[in-house]
Amino acid sequence: MEHRALTRKDVKALLESIGIEPGSTVLLQADVSNAPWMVGGINALIETLMEMLTPKGLLILPTFTKGALDPACDRDSVFDMPQWPVVRSSHPGFSSRTMPADVYEQAAQSFLLHTRVKRSEHPVYSVAWWGTSGISPSMETLNYPLSFRHILKRMEDERAINLLVGVDLMEALYPVLLAHQENEDTTVVENAFVRRTKRTFEEPFLHSVLSEKQTAAKLKTLDIISRDLGGLPVYKIMQPVSFSMNFEMSSSKD
Repeated sequence: MEHRALTRKDVKALLESIGIEPGSTVLLQADVSNAPWMVGGINALIETLMEMLTPKGLLILPTFTKGALDPACDRDSVFDMPQWPVVRSSHPGFSSRTMPADVYEQAAQSFLLHTRVKRSEHPVYSVAWWGTSGISPSMETLNYPLSFRHILKRMEDERAINLLVGVDLMEALYPVLLAHQENEDTTVVENAFVRRTKRTFEEPFLHSVLSEKQTAAKLKTLDIISRDLGGLPVYKIMQPVSFSMNFEMSSSKD
């Protein structure tokens, strides 16, 4: 099947149609590898978003690194148990400056090459951001999984958007954030390799786990707009206003 070339003009028109505007806060999960007819690929999408948001907005991307997991915690690990001691003694460890992302890697690596993009130090669930954020790596803690209260605090705003381009709706991060906020997730402890001051060691961190059934149930509580971008599914996910009001009330009591 022959596809028409997708240009930045097409991308901008679609994003404008779903309400992306200057000053918006956007958490982007993107994979355009199945759309080689997008002129400029993932760079075109990211640069168009930056242009639309302006530096007054905030663009956040996951820069996750499953490769930093201890093999005992990684279901997809290629290493069998007898090899785990070798892995543990020779792993270089996670560093935000040197270890590449391995989830949505094209989007993550493209984003990290832009000037003024900063990346957090979480060994597995790091995120990178650009714009007027108020985010500081000092807000990050491994004592909590990804949540509204720490590195993704800006996502609690009712106008914040979880934007998925070429990514299945079931992979959205909003359901995980909501489930943790409402104490409906399962929290597990995992270990990852971390490099700090030229030394590598293992560090425990908390991770929220949701079943597919729980994820689907959470998605039903969110405001979702779906579109098609030249064969790529696009989802704009926002919190209902009622949730944002309840969140503000519960936060004021803490």
